[in-house]
Amino acid sequence: MKVFCDTNVLVAAFVSRGLCADLLRAVLTHEELVTGEVVLDELTRVLWEKLKAPEELVDLALDLLRRHTVVARPGDPWPGPVGDPDDAWVLASALAAGAGILVTGDSDLLDLEPIPEIRILSPRELWQTLASRNEGESEGKGDDESEYPLGGGSTDGGVMEPGFRPITSHEDLEVYRLAYRAAREVFDASKGFPPEERYSLTDQVRRSSRSVCANLAEAWRKRRYRAVFQLRLNDCEAEAAETRTWIHFARDCGYLNEEGATRLLGTYDHIIRMLVTMVNHPDPWILPTKKKT
Repeated sequence: MKVFCDTNVLVAAFVSRGLCADLLRAVLTHEELVTGEVVLDELTRVLWEKLKAPEELVDLALDLLRRHTVVARPGDPWPGPVGDPDDAWVLASALAAGAGILVTGDSDLLDLEPIPEIRILSPRELWQTLASRNEGESEGKGDDESEYPLGGGSTDGGVMEPGFRPITSHEDLEVYRLAYRAAREVFDASKGFPPEERYSLTDQVRRSSRSVCANLAEAWRKRRYRAVFQLRLNDCEAEAAETRTWIHFARDCGYLNEEGATRLLGTYDHIIRMLVTMVNHPDPWILPTKKKT
């Protein structure tokens, strides 16, 4: 089934864990994702200008989506009545892509009269549709044959990060990769700090930036235990916040230029948001408890 995702769904999927992130993962795994240049243009603008997402994450999101069908901007918008003119272009793109479902959080689109060629569903409605179908397909299978439900992991004990390959190691986590690159950037920048800071600021910022990654690795290996997993992620968050403090000191002492400091501060802000989301929504990451036979 071809599923066309509106911009609001994709933004929610890429910036936080939750329903839209799980839904995008499910569509990529079980359905055929289609989108359009109209949506990608708006997605870029929202991520880049409104949310100030790091450039590498914007590029990663666009690269992922362009691996699937992307239709060109239609010649004309959808001719029917719709509150927002931009929605008419989204709907025209979905129809041009031959999508069977347009998933959106836009009330103007959701309130439209039924259109024969396409179903317009909210993320929750599509999730329930896919979950119901998944349950139906799983009937009659034994425990060893059953696939994990849409919100679970893979049969090798890993999980799926929205839009990406199966995660079987902490090194596959997007937040880990981002934190690791940031720690390397901190190390490179700190090489220019003065000698008198060697055992204070230089040592502290290197240690805290690397500790984000180290605590993530420990959290991943302890994800069988929810409370311990969340505790280690809180440690990651604390180390990331400490790193931001040292970056502020380095900038204000003249060791980092404004551009470099702003970039690093923005990266660690994003890392902290990702960690907070994982702490608040740990279920997709917790290892399932094996049933006793």
